[in-house]
Amino acid sequence: MSKEINKEVAEKVFGLKDPIIWRTYSTDIKAAWEVVRKMTGKDFLVEIKAFSVYTKVYCYGATESVSALEKSAPLAICKAALAAVEGR
Repeated sequence: MSKEINKEVAEKVFGLKDPIIWRTYSTDIKAAWEVVRKMTGKDFLVEIKAFSVYTKVYCYGATESVSALEKSAPLAICKAALAAVEGR
């Protein structure tokens, strides 16, 4: 699953066409922060809330907001970013 998410992030968030090699955005916190930086550059406000077991990430756009709740922060960041760029 993480391999598909990493590919989607590379394509949809970073705009890479047919990425052969992509970062491990959904499992590596350093790579996930690149996603946060990219989203803020696209005029999204990203809010991260860490709870004892889960992390919830919100992406606020000009007209709507989305969120994702996952056990790992990198995965929550990726899912929220994908939902935001896909308009979900």
